[in-house]
Amino acid sequence: MATAKRLYLYLVSGVGLGLLLAATSILVGLLLDRFGLGSTAIVMGPTSGHASRESLSLAIGFVVVGLPLWLIHWALVERMVAGDGPAAGVERQSIVRAVYFGIVLVSLVALAAASGADLLREAICRPLGATDLYYSPSISGSAAWLIIALGAFLYHAWIRARDIRQGPTITGAAAWVSRLAFYGFAYAAMTVALVEFGTVLATVFRALTVNVGVAPGSYVV
Repeated sequence: MATAKRLYLYLVSGVGLGLLLAATSILVGLLLDRFGLGSTAIVMGPTSGHASRESLSLAIGFVVVGLPLWLIHWALVERMVAGDGPAAGVERQSIVRAVYFGIVLVSLVALAAASGADLLREAICRPLGATDLYYSPSISGSAAWLIIALGAFLYHAWIRARDIRQGPTITGAAAWVSRLAFYGFAYAAMTVALVEFGTVLATVFRALTVNVGVAPGSYVV
């Protein structure tokens, strides 16, 4: 029964967290657009305002569903690990909790690395007029995801560090999951960064060689 309860709480908390991250990224992206820090879509005229309203409506819907979902279930999770009693210690050592934090931390660091690399790629390539026709992420969208992913990662890393600090020592399968998660998010960040770095070099190379003499803003494929 205890395991089923854990699975339910962490699963629903994860769903609520995903909705909140999506909503917040949209809102931050729209805010960055408002300050002229990069358009979320290549649109002109009234379509731009319509797209913004559609995005805002979607974000509000995600918040209405995701915020209470996450707050209620995460509050119950936090209550289970509060204090120094034996039940709290058992919960901090739970394999379900270890898997949850492992998945969340690896996903967030991979998302942050990908968004940061996309942001760097566009900042370098767009001034050269080297925009990939098949993959051209928005600057504000990438910046928004980078901010949100880093914030969520730091929060969850702080929570997990608190588990370790309060004790008891995490052992067994939960300890192995925690170690694998640490190496996993390091590997994910490094892999994504290397792939994106190679993409930046390839795009810049094409811009400086194949597209010589073409006006800035032209597409390079």
